[in-house]
Amino acid sequence: MLKVQFNKGADWSFHVLYCDKPVLQNAEGTIASFAIPTAFNGDRLATMEAVYAAGGNAGPHNWTSFKEFARAFGPSYAANQIVLTPSFFNEVNDGEVILKFDFWSGEVIQYTITKNGTSITGTAS
Repeated sequence: MLKVQFNKGADWSFHVLYCDKPVLQNAEGTIASFAIPTAFNGDRLATMEAVYAAGGNAGPHNWTSFKEFARAFGPSYAANQIVLTPSFFNEVNDGEVILKFDFWSGEVIQYTITKNGTSITGTAS
């Protein structure tokens, strides 16, 4: 934090954040426990979109490609991962799903998951 003091009036505080492009890695798991290893590099996750590779929106609330923060997915900055919840997978059909993670910096990173029964495989782009 940067603090600026003036001879009159209130002090100003600035939060200076530096970030680099986040990096997602391949992962394997199940519908009960799936997390994408993520080097956030100072960035913050804003939204996630999910669509089937064959077309159509994937997951809960399939009228939109945008998924609900904390219900379908969420970041764990301390554990360096993005967690996809069972609530998300309960409404995903078997097959390939393309995810787009939007970060506060403006970066958009694509990630592909493949669901086969209860097994999930994730592939970084």
